[in-house]
Amino acid sequence: MRIKFVVAVFAMLLIAPGCMPYQDEYEQAMEAKEEAERMYEEAKVEAETAKGALEAEQQSVQRIYNED
Repeated sequence: MRIKFVVAVFAMLLIAPGCMPYQDEYEQAMEAKEEAERMYEEAKVEAETAKGALEAEQQSVQRIYNED
């Protein structure tokens, strides 16, 4: 039993350092994801603003059309 535990710990010590090089890529991917989410939220706000302006313009045109 003790031998299995020692072998398992030794294997983890050998494998763990090999996983570290991917940490930088993971952090870069997470930063890119956060940037993409921020850009999406900004675009959504801009789209809502443009939609409101378009609706106001359509109402204005409709009023002008109805007056004639």
